[in-house]
Amino acid sequence: MSEAILSGQEAPVTEEAPAAETAPETSPAPAASAEDWTSTLPEEERIAAQAAGLKSMADMAKSWRSGQKMIGRDKIPMPKTPEEYMDVYNRLGRPKEATEYGLGMPEGLPEGMPAEATQEFIDAAQGKFHELGFTKEQATNLHNWYWATNLKSFDDAKVQTETAWDQRVEGLKSEWGTDFNANVRLATQVVQKFAGDDAESLLASLDTGFDPLLVKMLAKMGKSFAGDGSLVNAEGKAVVAPSQARTEAEHIMASDPAYLDSYHPQHAAAKAKVTALFRSASQ
Repeated sequence: MSEAILSGQEAPVTEEAPAAETAPETSPAPAASAEDWTSTLPEEERIAAQAAGLKSMADMAKSWRSGQKMIGRDKIPMPKTPEEYMDVYNRLGRPKEATEYGLGMPEGLPEGMPAEATQEFIDAAQGKFHELGFTKEQATNLHNWYWATNLKSFDDAKVQTETAWDQRVEGLKSEWGTDFNANVRLATQVVQKFAGDDAESLLASLDTGFDPLLVKMLAKMGKSFAGDGSLVNAEGKAVVAPSQARTEAEHIMASDPAYLDSYHPQHAAAKAKVTALFRSASQ
């Protein structure tokens, strides 16, 4: 106990210090929402940002950066009229004149290739390229593609033709056997006898196409004419069909006294004739 109480004296009353006032709690200001981030912008910029669909300040920064990259670049508006399209073609690199494409017939075309594409055709193509707005590079690439495609088609067709020709010839050789050359010669002589001035061109077409049916027909005609002696060769001698030559040679060997008698004065001539007949039969 304090001395004041022990002594009977009243203890002085001390006033308690007033409690410190507590500052009222304040809530943090709400963050600006995505919808109102443009509220601090001037009205014109705010409307433009909203119309552009920008969702944040970061979007605006990206848009600005993209715009900076485009500064100084050529800009071509979307054409709407034929005149505007012509202007766009020119700005993209179309030559002033169609002849400036400089396209021509390629060198070293294979012999026999059909001349479907002439220089007149290429000039017309250059005019169309110019009308369509092609650059020189585009026209050259299309020109080269055209010729590469046509050359390949020509080569493929040539291989197919040669293969078919070989197959037809081999088929007829298989059918005629050793008489092939003689029969072809008969067919040739028939053409030479009856075709006149057109014989050479007709024989060339026969060789190119080599139609077995036609060659067989001509050979059959040749055998018929050879039988009556009306068909002659280049030396003016009568042509003998292979089978007829063989038959005649065998007949001489079997029954001609001049051939059978080695002392006969015509023996050498008979032997020579038999030899020639067998040669004709084997050709």
